[in-house]
Formats: sequence, structure tokens, C-alpha cells
Amino acid sequence: MKTITRFFLIILSVLAYNASNATQLQAYFSYNRMYAPGQGTYIETNLQVLCKTVVLKLNAAGKLQGEVEATFIFHQGDKIATFRKITVLSPELDDTAANNITFLDQQRIPIEPGDYEFEIIIADKNSENKSFSTTEKLTIPDYGASGVTISDIQIIDSWKKAETETALTRNGLDIIPYLSDFMPENMDNLRFYCEVYNSDKIPDADGFALRYFLQVSETGKPLNTYIRIKRQKTGPVNVVLAELPINELPSGNYFLIVEVRDKNNTLITSNSIFFQRSNPSFQIKLEDLTAISIASTFVEKITDQDTLLDYIHSCWPIATSLERRFMDNQLKMADMDLMRKFMLRFWEARSEDPEATWKQYHTEVCKVQKEFGTRIKRGYETDRGRVYLQYGPPNSIAKENIDPNAYPYEIWHYYSLQNQRNKKFVFYNPDEVTNDYALLHSDAIGEINDNNWEYKLHSRNNPWGGVDQNGINQSNFGSNSSKQFKNPY
Repeated sequence: MKTITRFFLIILSVLAYNASNATQLQAYFSYNRMYAPGQGTYIETNLQVLCKTVVLKLNAAGKLQGEVEATFIFHQGDKIATFRKITVLSPELDDTAANNITFLDQQRIPIEPGDYEFEIIIADKNSENKSFSTTEKLTIPDYGASGVTISDIQIIDSWKKAETETALTRNGLDIIPYLSDFMPENMDNLRFYCEVYNSDKIPDADGFALRYFLQVSETGKPLNTYIRIKRQKTGPVNVVLAELPINELPSGNYFLIVEVRDKNNTLITSNSIFFQRSNPSFQIKLEDLTAISIASTFVEKITDQDTLLDYIHSCWPIATSLERRFMDNQLKMADMDLMRKFMLRFWEARSEDPEATWKQYHTEVCKVQKEFGTRIKRGYETDRGRVYLQYGPPNSIAKENIDPNAYPYEIWHYYSLQNQRNKKFVFYNPDEVTNDYALLHSDAIGEINDNNWEYKLHSRNNPWGGVDQNGINQSNFGSNSSKQFKNPY
């Protein structure tokens, strides 16, 4: 599957590092890359602010109101290609008891195709707290000249027919974005919006098949019950507005994938978006395993219970959320027969040759044990071991063990990571004794993402918490951590 574009979700928190532990401004931000024929490419930004986290002041009308300033800057080298600064006002309130709401702003910013550093700066204008900024690498595709492509996929909360046109109106509909990649148990449907561009360039066709489905993140396999296919007429722009019921989707990590296929079912292009589902009422049931036969299979040869348990737990880094819960909750009291059935089903779900695939994986487990194991942890239980087994070996590792201003750390760089590109992991060793490096920060989807990772990495010399939350002053600290993260080997 070829991923044409990427989707980013950033949770922004403006923190004040002081003894009073002041309230933090919390906002959710997402953006989508889009195209309008005759007008060009643009980026659509969505900023949603939690009203109870902003400072409210009386306005000219005598009402309480919050004021958040957002600045979007698109850098190309040393130049600013374009920028936009906006002020987002909260609803007017009579008292703070009514502040448990959110307020939303959406912008559509024209931008030329190309590679950018996209900087986002958020500030509460009524607060003394410093502004927060973060930067993402961003590529704007040339949708108008790239053949058949798909815009970024936007998860949406709801849609309805527009009575009057607003900033949220698109193609006659008011579309309310859902600014999170987490789907809680009470969410019964996954709704999404995207656009297909240039389908009229498909040779000898007046229509195409739009296929969308859910794929398990860990196994890369589609879920057959969540596959949908729709016929579409070709055109410059095809609007895709659809939903999938997820009330019976187990907890786990998934990709929603949208594909364009021709009349011969040949894949033309695709795009995807990651999300996490929480649905604890759906679990693996013991009776689901009873019908499995292990006769003449590789698991039948495993006769030692401790060895089998270790084998099963070594699979945790590549297991789905559902499988992990079963390992943690059901296998503690399970008998050998049930554990072997689980082990067999686990590998049958991942390969047509489960024994060979297991042996190949176990070889990597042994490597991880030798490299990352400690006296109290198996290699696969450590953060580095889990990442290695889940994603494979990194393309490069930057190690620093003698930086006087930082804990020992490693920065792992992956050129390609599942459906993602150019992802990094920061591990550090705060106890400086064991070989157990903890995962501090990553920009990979579904991993720990801590915008203050540099502060924590250098907190050995700054226990008072007096470092600017927007990053470490590299010249003062003599550290290369930021450079190694932004420009890995």
C-alpha cells in the first residue's frame, strides 16, 4: 500500500514550570492538505480549545471571555513562505460555572506545493504563561498535477445540511471535525471525510471503485467485516463522506484506509489515517479457543509451562490490544492446552507458515535479550526491546553517554515505519546504573509524545524546573540532543 499523504494530530499544552504548577492551556490541533481546482492547494487547520483551561476576563459587554492567539508559519529554509496569525475568542459567559465547553476555529490557508517546516505557536492572551510552539515537517503535494490522489483523511464528529455558509461549510454541508485519534467506547460510528482528485485521468474509464476498510495496525491485515466498496463517477474532485459502525470493534490500534481502484481492481492510489479504539466490553473469550486443534503443530512440541509462558509474553510487543489483555488477564491461570492454542492462533493470524514466522521472530527476541535485557527485565520487556521487536532495527542510532548536562540517551531513527516516514525515538537512562533505557519521546503515531522531552532529559541539572518549556537552550547546556533529533544520521 502506498501512502500518498500523512495526517498529524497534535495535543498542545502550554505549561508554566513554577512552584505553583499553574493551570495549563489545553488545545487540540489538526490539519488537512486539500485542493480546489482553479484555486490551488491549501491547508485546512482546526483548533479546538478547552474553555476551562483559558483565563477569562470581562469584555466590553461585561461578559467573561477567553482569548487565544494562534500563529501558523510555513518556513522554507531561512525564508517564511507564508504565515497567518489569528485570534480565537471563546463564547461570552456570565460566570465560570458555564466554562466546561470547547470552542473551535477553522482556517483555510492557500499554499504552494513543496516542502516546509510548519511552526504552530499558541498563546493565551490573558495569561502570563509563555506561548507554546512546535514544528512539524510538512510536504504539500501538487494535487493538480500528480495524477489521481487522495487528500488527507479527516475524522469528523458529525455533518448536516448547511442552512447558511460558515467556515465549517463544505460542499453544502456543515462538517464538524473530530480532533482526536482516540475513539472511546461510547462512539458507535467512525465518520470521515476526504476528497479524490483527478479521477477523470484514469484511462478509458467513466467510473472507479472507492474501497475503504479498517486494518489492524500490528498485523497489517484488513478486517473483512469492515470493508466497503462504492462505485464513483470520474471527475476533477470526488467527495467522500462515509462512516463505519465500530460498536463491535475491539480495543486496539487501527488504520482507516481509503483506496481508488480501476475496473480491473488494480490499486491506483490510497491514503490512510491511524486511530485507537477503546472498547473493553469486547474481549477474547476462552470458548473461542476450545475448537482449535494443536495436533501436529509446532506448539504441540512445547511441553514446559515456564518456557511456553515466556514465549507467549515475548509476543507482547507485536500483539494487538485485545491479545495483550488476554495475555495479562487470562493466561495467568491457564493450562498448557489453552496457552498452546492461544500461541497457535496468534501466529496463524499473522502468517500462512506460523512455525517459520515464529522461529524468525524468536531469533529477534534472543537478540533483544542479549542487547537490552537486565537482571530484572527480559529484553522484550524493556522499552528499547519492545520498539525493536515491534518496528524492527532502526536505520541509525545516536548514542550519548558522557554528556555532563543530560542523562545518557539514545535517539533511534527510522526512515520508514509502517505507514509513516522519518520517525524518531528518544530513550534515556535516568538511573544511570542499569541497562534499562526508558522511552522518553517519539514522533511516531501511537507512541509517547512529550513536547518537553528535552527539559526532562536535562532535568538532572535542573531539578527546580526553571527551564523554558519551549526547549533547551543548546548553547547553555552544551547538548546536541535537539540537533540529533531534528537531523539524525
